[in-house]
Amino acid sequence: MSVVTALINDLRSQDKDKRYYAVQRLGQIRHPAALPALLDALHDREWNMRVQVVNALGAIGSEQAVEPLAQMLTQDRSGNVRKAVVDALGTIGHESSTEALVNALRHDDSQRVRRAAARALTQIKAASAVTELIEALRRDENVYVRRAIASALGEIKGTQAVRGLVETLAADENSYVRRSAAEALSHIGDAEAVEGLVEALAADECSYVRHAAAEALGTIGDINALEGLVHALLSDDNSYVRWASAHALGRISSPAATPELLIALSRDDNSYVRWAAAHALWEIGEEAMEIIIALLQHEDAEARKTAYEGLSWLTVEHDGNQTADTLDTIINPGQWLN
Repeated sequence: MSVVTALINDLRSQDKDKRYYAVQRLGQIRHPAALPALLDALHDREWNMRVQVVNALGAIGSEQAVEPLAQMLTQDRSGNVRKAVVDALGTIGHESSTEALVNALRHDDSQRVRRAAARALTQIKAASAVTELIEALRRDENVYVRRAIASALGEIKGTQAVRGLVETLAADENSYVRRSAAEALSHIGDAEAVEGLVEALAADECSYVRHAAAEALGTIGDINALEGLVHALLSDDNSYVRWASAHALGRISSPAATPELLIALSRDDNSYVRWAAAHALWEIGEEAMEIIIALLQHEDAEARKTAYEGLSWLTVEHDGNQTADTLDTIINPGQWLN
């Protein structure tokens, strides 16, 4: 008698411990011959045993298990079992489970099951479920479920989700959900989101949301974000947001941001922000240096000082304590600095 056959026999034992050990071992072995016996065991009277059976079916990964598992989502009274079912369907990853997972997301009374359903839809790349995910994002009362849905939409990357995520970014009462919406928009990377992200960067009361909005704008890389990022770089009261704005400006790499990056480089009281501004100028490259050189001849003394500070960062190893005396080999500051 083979090991698998012996374990299948034990799966039918009246001894709970034998059944429990057998199902765990069958899940580890993952032999398809165990599939019929495991499907029969889905009706075990012990809920924790049913959880182990579901886990084993998920590990084997056979499409034949999808329909019986989907039926359990509406029939099993145990939330723990339904959560395991959703996880198993996500692991199996077959698109035929989309409808059952969407129904669980919409109707299950356990927030753990609904969260797991959102993650499972991500695993099967269920682009057809984007509309249902957006609807659930709008109406689910649980913060953790809404966060999971927003993350799922970002992973699925359906551009049809952009409008709903922008709406969530602007209107959801919970800052963690708004942050997840911004991060999802970053994953999708569609320029349609730029206006909403700029508004969040300017107006959201939570610095973590503003930071996520700035990061998303940098990832998208649309020039229309420039004004909003420059304003945040110079005006936001949170250094984490200013740093992200400088980083995003570097990714966009528009020479038009050079004057404001120079201001941040010379005036920001946070060294990480200054370094991010310097890095952004490096990313812009020669065009930024041309603007800096031109500003050295500017009629306004403050503009010349700002350009000089930028030049010091970009042409020597800067430790945050540079003075004019250290730059004599680069330029004669007496020619222009008032």
